[in-house]
Amino acid sequence: FGNPRRCVRFVLWRFLDSLVTSVPSVVMVVATWLLVQPIVHPGAALDFVALWACVAVLAAQVLASYATSHKVYVLSCAGTADAVLDARLAMGEKLRRLPLGFYQRHDAGDIDSVLLRDYETVENYGAEVLSQAGMIAAKTTLSAVVLAFFDWRLALATFAVVPCALPFLWKGFNAMAQSSGRLTKASQECSSRTIEYVAGIRTLKAFNLAGTRFDSLRASFEELRKASLGKEEASRPVGVFGRALLLAGAGVVMLAGCALLQAQAVHPFVLLMFLLLALGIYEPIVTLFYFLSDFGNADAAGKRIERLLAEPELPEPPAEAPAAPHGHGIAFDDVSFSYGGDERALEHVSLTIPEGGLTALVGPSGSGKSTVAKLAARFWDPQAGTVTLGGADLARRAADDVLAGTSVVFQDVYLFDGTIEENVLAGRPDATPEEVRRAAHVARLDEVAARLEQGWDTPVGEGGCRLSGGERQRVAIARALLKDSPIVLFDEATAALDAENEAAIVEAMHELARDRTVIAIAHRLSTIAAADQIAVLEKGCITQQGTHGDLVKVPGRYRSFWRERQQAAGWRLASEQ
Repeated sequence: FGNPRRCVRFVLWRFLDSLVTSVPSVVMVVATWLLVQPIVHPGAALDFVALWACVAVLAAQVLASYATSHKVYVLSCAGTADAVLDARLAMGEKLRRLPLGFYQRHDAGDIDSVLLRDYETVENYGAEVLSQAGMIAAKTTLSAVVLAFFDWRLALATFAVVPCALPFLWKGFNAMAQSSGRLTKASQECSSRTIEYVAGIRTLKAFNLAGTRFDSLRASFEELRKASLGKEEASRPVGVFGRALLLAGAGVVMLAGCALLQAQAVHPFVLLMFLLLALGIYEPIVTLFYFLSDFGNADAAGKRIERLLAEPELPEPPAEAPAAPHGHGIAFDDVSFSYGGDERALEHVSLTIPEGGLTALVGPSGSGKSTVAKLAARFWDPQAGTVTLGGADLARRAADDVLAGTSVVFQDVYLFDGTIEENVLAGRPDATPEEVRRAAHVARLDEVAARLEQGWDTPVGEGGCRLSGGERQRVAIARALLKDSPIVLFDEATAALDAENEAAIVEAMHELARDRTVIAIAHRLSTIAAADQIAVLEKGCITQQGTHGDLVKVPGRYRSFWRERQQAAGWRLASEQ
């Protein structure tokens, strides 16, 4: 998570705590050795001084254990939680700085998998493996020292099988890393299909497709099951062969001990002690091997987190203060832009959007209208050409500064799970109730609040699901108006409104345009005809530009578009004669 010092402190304290907690086992071995001395050496006196010293060591160990375990507890709980908190906040900041193009290349399941599953995997496996590694390293080291004190040959035989198990550990680690990729991909696909199914359940049921789409969801669950079984299969080298080899160490100790005992080179009690302690030494090592094998999951999860953190951001301007803009007019100078690949969304676009006016962007779907609006808000930077605000290059201004002076009403409105008033206040949290009501009145949102039982305190639900499309757009418009920014972008903001409320919003647009820069992407005739300037886009290029009166007089896309809309507006349902 970008702070290895925290891990070092944790491991060192865990190592120290494990040494302290292992002291009673060592003391018991020493005390047992002292107690059997009169039996091993008939006539020898029992060493009570040494036994009381063992008691004193145990008493001191209790105090030391409290201190070290308390420190480990704080580091493992609060310390780990702080590290994860900082890491998640850093990722949130990273996601905030990424251009919207990133979110068009990744669906919600991919990002959700990293933010939830991968961080949790790194946290759980990372903390557990570090904890186990520190603990087992301490106990193994102490056991090796104590055993070597009694007989170095048997101590060497006890640990001789550990290097033999390392190849199985390495093979298991590599297999786990490979299977982790498939498991992660299956998990992401499962998350995406689940989110898609839940979010679209109403549409699916309305078109009787719930069963059909559930088949794809079921298929993603089945792939997740297979990937999970593959992960377990990958851990078999460690789980089966590595464990069997390690546990065979007891036989190696017995074999070496019997040979030494037959040669009268070791005391029977020493061999007995080694046999009793051997299994207790191997079990923690086997456990550590299991953790190290599973650590492949954490390693793969960490790499996915690193890849997301390495995604290119919008470049921030140099440290020196950028040139201050003069006004809020926007200009595109020979701008070309692509979302990736060979096809360009905009091609050599030059357009001046003056302050104090309403500029309408018109054109077929995919012509580049939304791209123009989003480049004006610096959601991206163009690959060629420049976009300026008040004569200053937008690329030399911080994205946050640009967005702070821009209000956007998207066609696809998203509301946060709160009340109507809370969602409007998202535009400017410090606004007064009077300012909220004024913005709501202009957006005709006060009418919605008046007819709802809970009024302004009505919960909108996740994404605004409890409100109609037109009601959600009114909330979004009120939110943008409350922000009171010098630049306002409307992306089909009136698409879900009836004719009466649309007229009110168009009137509000013109009111805003008196001292602001307003850009509206629209297909409605009333919005287009009332604009101070109209730019017609086709295949990423501006083909026509002017006022409504100018454009309807000349042949071209706009006049055809206008006539089609007029004809559509005159359609009526007639009874069959």
